[in-house]
Amino acid sequence: MFCESKISIDRLAQVTNIEAITWRNYLNDEGLSFSDLKKKVRVNYALRLIEDGFLEKYTIDSLTETIGYSSRTSFYSAYKEVTGTNWSRTNN
Repeated sequence: MFCESKISIDRLAQVTNIEAITWRNYLNDEGLSFSDLKKKVRVNYALRLIEDGFLEKYTIDSLTETIGYSSRTSFYSAYKEVTGTNWSRTNN
């Protein structure tokens, strides 16, 4: 679901059957924005895919598209924000 390129909190509410206001309150209590949650979920999913050998078969562009980003640059930026380090394929 978070890999949908246009995922929104309203879409999340629809899919989970949890009202958007409940999601907003939860995120507020956790000190997270929806954007931050989306980045964390996507980057963690990317790390799992990489660990499972995704980049042995596919390109970084395929990875970024699979996790919901439209460009490598967007992924690199999110990766750095979530992990605190710059992207390097050799790190993964």
